[in-house]
Amino acid sequence: LENSLRWAKRKHKKYSQYLLTKDHYRKPIETNENYVYKELIFQGFVPESQFKKKPECNYLQTNRKVRGEILIYPVHCRHGYMGENKYPEIYSMLSVAGLPGWVKVDVKFERIKEDGANKKNRKRKR
Repeated sequence: LENSLRWAKRKHKKYSQYLLTKDHYRKPIETNENYVYKELIFQGFVPESQFKKKPECNYLQTNRKVRGEILIYPVHCRHGYMGENKYPEIYSMLSVAGLPGWVKVDVKFERIKEDGANKKNRKRKR
């Protein structure tokens, strides 16, 4: 056990550098674009121009154009607590549809707007 721990200490820096420089986790497994397009259509993806997005929802979509168009999974999803009972959670949909390296989660982060009256009444401290 002690020998194993010493070996792990010696190799840890080299291993972490290897993980930072190698990109094999993020590369798409499949490179044939025609196959990817057919597979995503078979899973239920549609061209983005044929689907109307809701502004409060998030979606799975391709991270680049496939055959000249972005494909989107036509299921309205939520992120966080917004629409908790109404829509499924967006990150749980990654296990349902998509191909590794070809699909991303389209999450919109919006800032809460301040009430104009409160903003005017605040004085700047010097």
